[in-house]
Amino acid sequence: GLGTSGQLGDLTIVSKSSPVLVSGPASTSWATVAASFSSSFGITTTGVLYSWGSGSFGIIGDGTTTGKSSPILVAGPAGTSWSLVTASGNNAEAITTSGLVYGWGYPNGTAYCLPFGVSTTTSITRPTLITTQASAASVSWSAVSASISYTLALNNAGQLFAWGATSPVLGDNFGITRGIPSEIAGIETSHRVISIASPTTNPVDAYAVAISSTGRLYGWGNNLNGQLGVLSTATVYTPTLVSGPTNTSWTTVSAGVQYALAITTTGQLYAWGLGTAGRLGDLTLVSKSSPVLVSGPAGTSWSSVSGGGGQSLGITTTGQLYTWGVGTSGQLGDLTIVSKSSPVLVSGPASTSWATAAAGGTHAVAITTTGQLYAWGLGTSGQLGDLTIVSKSSPVLVSGP
Repeated sequence: GLGTSGQLGDLTIVSKSSPVLVSGPASTSWATVAASFSSSFGITTTGVLYSWGSGSFGIIGDGTTTGKSSPILVAGPAGTSWSLVTASGNNAEAITTSGLVYGWGYPNGTAYCLPFGVSTTTSITRPTLITTQASAASVSWSAVSASISYTLALNNAGQLFAWGATSPVLGDNFGITRGIPSEIAGIETSHRVISIASPTTNPVDAYAVAISSTGRLYGWGNNLNGQLGVLSTATVYTPTLVSGPTNTSWTTVSAGVQYALAITTTGQLYAWGLGTAGRLGDLTLVSKSSPVLVSGPAGTSWSSVSGGGGQSLGITTTGQLYTWGVGTSGQLGDLTIVSKSSPVLVSGPASTSWATAAAGGTHAVAITTTGQLYAWGLGTSGQLGDLTIVSKSSPVLVSGP
């Protein structure tokens, strides 16, 4: 992909259309990775956190604002072991193995406040401990998700917190800029939150969806096209139950750009929000403010779903991969550049069984049950990883080792 800021970590600032080895320390074994717009992060199997790419606003966390084309140690507290990292825009957050969450960098634009809970308006070039309103190091965190101008995080008790720039996603009735994490009210306090999703896009698209341990589905934030599923298009400032079928219990949710998708415990797939170009997969081009059944083959049971810039991917419990929505860049992978308002099979190799898939802005990637990696859609920046900068309307093997 794009490498002009050193974000490929291969000691160059040259873009590549095929995977190249990141040039980290010899014999390093990596456990997890995250990417921002022009910076990258990786945690090793021994819990060491590295970063590389653009150093703007201190996002690579080494105490400088200088870019790096090879992994360097993030300058956290001595002896820190890291378990999770997330990044968006010009800020990053990471959780230690002891459950503490740190943040560094700066938000995407001077109009936003710092999205990691520290009382300053300047860049933070080293990881800084994030604390809540009520406590400091006593909070143990389990998950964190960074968007352009705000952050959502779950603690080990299943409580949901938010902080960052003015946004209804902050869940405080007013969307007032918040520099210190505060709990989002509205989800039943006696049950954990187990899943959160929010698109990392323009703040005008900012919204969030969450599933509780009781299987209830909530939405809040901006709602221009009904993406909250609450039977209106009004902005919602606190988590509100999605208006799906009575007594529905949900297991999986995905937030696309101005539309959302979710799977019930019985394997049914629903969608709601922006409906242009067939994004909802219900045979219409009409937006919906309440969940509607995706119109896949009769009797289909779904196991996973991913919404992106306008196309969606769904995998059935039998391993078949379907796609629908915007297809003008070949991102549906069905050998056409035509949008679809109902699920169609991705045209991969015959008898392929798929394990996981992810929808990007205008391209998609998926892994088979045998571990092969495919990509399709817009390829002009080398994002398909097939040694070309050409778009594809059918899955091609990523050309890694």
